Amino acid sequence: MATNTAAMPTLLTLPREIRDSILELLLLEKNMLFPYDYKPCACDCPKNDRKAPHTSVLRVNKQLHTEGNEILYGRGIFVLSTCNNFIPFFNAGEPLCMHAYPTEDEMYRSRHLIQNISLIGEPEIMGEARQHAYIQSQWNLPAWQTMTPRQRRQIFHENGRVMNSIVWENDLCVLESLESLSRLILDIGSIFCPQGCCRMVNAFAKAAKVLGQKEISVAVRGQYEKGENAKIVRAIKKGGVADAEDLGESDDEDEEMMDGEGS
Repeated sequence: MATNTAAMPTLLTLPREIRDSILELLLLEKNMLFPYDYKPCACDCPKNDRKAPHTSVLRVNKQLHTEGNEILYGRGIFVLSTCNNFIPFFNAGEPLCMHAYPTEDEMYRSRHLIQNISLIGEPEIMGEARQHAYIQSQWNLPAWQTMTPRQRRQIFHENGRVMNSIVWENDLCVLESLESLSRLILDIGSIFCPQGCCRMVNAFAKAAKVLGQKEISVAVRGQYEKGENAKIVRAIKKGGVADAEDLGESDDEDEEMMDGEGS
């Protein structure tokens, strides 16, 4: 009696198209990836019903590691926040202070395969402990002793704006160093100072000019005020970006750069 001696197919013996489909189901449930942050923040949060990718499949062998990385980093859209998970996601070295960013040698090598990023611009909030430390460092200065509470709040305000400008510049410099990045979505709806009293689009646009050195497609979205979206797009276009688009309403009156941002 003849017996069927054909070997059972394994993941590695399946056709590449089928194997890619399986890896995509394991790694990209809905294409949007939230590194280190899969907890929904509201009922309508896009993180609802999302699960972290099953990256353990990448550790099976070199072949699956290579093919899985191509799918994970080539097709996924990584949603990152400037004040939350951006630097930790890229930094493979020692922990960095907020005024530093990882060099190419300090970054995870696989991150250079990323092609799509959605970046949420948010303010870096100075906590009570850091504010107290700042006050302690300034308390013995004669000028600080003579300041009114309002003047001291203004110092905190200006210091926070400078701090955020540095953070955003560092983050966007990291993006500029990514070799495979081809598409970037900038969400500028939360571009405020740490106190939340004024917009900081001028500072963000200045930092975004570095992206003009890359041949990438850039889109701007989020809840923003009149002219802000066009300002970001123009800042990047001046650097020679391949294709910048505005996902919001266009404005013909945006051609003149706004000077102040209020305080």
